Amino acid sequence: MELEHEREVDVIAFVSASLLDPTNHPTTTMGDDDTNDEHRYGFVDPHSFEKGGNRAWYHDEGLLAGVFHTYDEFRAAPWHAPRKVHVFLPRDYDDQADTDPWPTLYAHDGSGAFFANGEGSRSLRLGELLGEVFAGSSHSSASSIRRRQPIVIAINPIDRDNEYTHERQVEDAGGSLHEYSQYVADGVVPWVRAHYHVSHDRRRTAVMGCSHGGLAAFYLAAHHPAVFGAALCFSASFWAGMDSGLSVELPFLHMRQSSLMAGAHATLCDWHHRPRFYIDWGTNHEGHIIHSHVEALSAKRGAEVADILVEDYGYLEGFELLVVVGEGHGHDEDAWHARLPRALVWLFADPPPTPTPEEREHTRRCIQETNERERYLREQSSVAADDADDEDDDSAIAVAAGADRELDQEEQAQHHTIDNNEEPHELLLSSDHDDDEGDHDSDEAPEHSLTETEPSEIHSIHVAAAAGTATSS
Repeated sequence: MELEHEREVDVIAFVSASLLDPTNHPTTTMGDDDTNDEHRYGFVDPHSFEKGGNRAWYHDEGLLAGVFHTYDEFRAAPWHAPRKVHVFLPRDYDDQADTDPWPTLYAHDGSGAFFANGEGSRSLRLGELLGEVFAGSSHSSASSIRRRQPIVIAINPIDRDNEYTHERQVEDAGGSLHEYSQYVADGVVPWVRAHYHVSHDRRRTAVMGCSHGGLAAFYLAAHHPAVFGAALCFSASFWAGMDSGLSVELPFLHMRQSSLMAGAHATLCDWHHRPRFYIDWGTNHEGHIIHSHVEALSAKRGAEVADILVEDYGYLEGFELLVVVGEGHGHDEDAWHARLPRALVWLFADPPPTPTPEEREHTRRCIQETNERERYLREQSSVAADDADDEDDDSAIAVAAGADRELDQEEQAQHHTIDNNEEPHELLLSSDHDDDEGDHDSDEAPEHSLTETEPSEIHSIHVAAAAGTATSS
């Protein structure tokens, strides 16, 4: 029995050793017999391995575009909470240092980008689309770098509504997008760059997402432009923080008044380093509330964001910004799947046009005008705040005057009140008065005068009156 056990261990060790690095998986040339999937794709049995302190599984789902490294409990750092992360590698991925590094695309709602395990059992089917868009692409020359299929890092959320929104929503959900963006930009991205042969160039690093994930993609690119050079925002929830509930709209507010755009202002003004944006929405706003309300809000706010980018920051459409409207598309994975190829081609396959000097001058003027408007609004806000402070001061003076009047009335009442069980108090208002016991010296203070007993009471009356309640003992 011991021999059999040892032989079993030896066999496992031999299989693992034969694979060496699971990223260097064997591939085969496609033959005429397309029905032989194993021959066509060069399947390798699923197996586990360790990379950068994380345990991963290699698995091949038969996709032409690539294979998976799935980390079920990924931690970019030991103190991070574990989460599932899929790394989708092209079949011709080569991690040799003398080859060109690969572009990367970070995808929110990780598993849903590839696998139909979400609501309604639908997914973006990103693996299929990558095979269609980048089929036949080569990286044999420097001129083809932009045509290379990206490595996709699909990150699962732990608390989606909280991590993917920048402001609190209904029932106090949401508001942790800033912390999540730091986790991705400062944790996940550096880890991937350290353990995979990927580009460190922001222009070849992009982030994408749908709905709340689209909002998160915009936020990450806007707040971490040194890391992400582009964001693909599908039916993005730009309305979060503006129209917080499914039955709440604020039609009198524009995205220019949103905290989202205020936070992105500095990045959008830096036209040398600002990110490119793909923004889209669908026109099917009927039927289920997810279409009639959520997609309708995504369309409304998405159009406002696109207008702001063009009008306020001089974004050049086609170069820095691509806006797509899906006719008849609703708020679901099928709609986003239909629009994904255009976004991928624009971002990775099409060499971007070079802006003309006239176009850049237009951008500069837009940014200048926007900054001047922002400066004017800040000045007006400061003036309004000063006016409000002056009004508050006038109100405080009026309250104090009212308190003084109440104090005078209280003192008068005390001076003319006599307790039937005690001797009457001596009054400061008169130094000459008749008394059966004789006259007092006018220079001698009365034994029970207000000068000895009332100062603390007067102070308490002023404080209470200023608070809106007059009290006396």
